[in-house]
Amino acid sequence: MSVVDCSEIWMHFINMRSFMVTGFMHLDPPKSAAWLAEQDKWMRGMIANHPREEDAFWRHVAYTVAQLDGLHAGYVSAAMPDWVNDNRQFPVSLPSYCFIGSRIC
Repeated sequence: MSVVDCSEIWMHFINMRSFMVTGFMHLDPPKSAAWLAEQDKWMRGMIANHPREEDAFWRHVAYTVAQLDGLHAGYVSAAMPDWVNDNRQFPVSLPSYCFIGSRIC
């Protein structure tokens, strides 16, 4: 993850946000964010309730979630504080990071 990647991620977020909210998809951001938060909570709960040693499926889901968390944390740490302050923008939130990477379009 580099600072160059941060600006590319931000521009992709801006482009996708307009496409998803005002463009073709007409998503309702609060409802979409609430749905994603509910799914994330359920998934993390399932990971916690299934010991990694006993359940290969949830072990691999946990690896994927850890990778997503790490990607987002890397983006935030590279974006903060200089890039964000210089551009008067905030880092993309985890739910938004999931949406722009989901290829739902």
